[in-house]
Amino acid sequence: MQCLYLNSEMESGMDRIAFLRGDCWYGIVRDEGTHITVGPNPCLVAWYVKDLTIEIDYERSLEVFRWTHILGARMKREVCLPYHQD
Repeated sequence: MQCLYLNSEMESGMDRIAFLRGDCWYGIVRDEGTHITVGPNPCLVAWYVKDLTIEIDYERSLEVFRWTHILGARMKREVCLPYHQD
């Protein structure tokens, strides 16, 4: 998650350099039980899942991710973050 955040365009290049020090992550990475968030608004959100598999579709040159959502692992509607269930 930290690597994804640093490689995104959510922070400027100058701000990203500061994150190379480990202590800069304090308060930015939050384990909230059913999910992890990285960064202020906007942020990255990752959900805990089970049965994660990754298959390679060689014909289409794609990686196919499949998982099972853990019951109750979703944001509350009033938080207004997008929730996509595949």
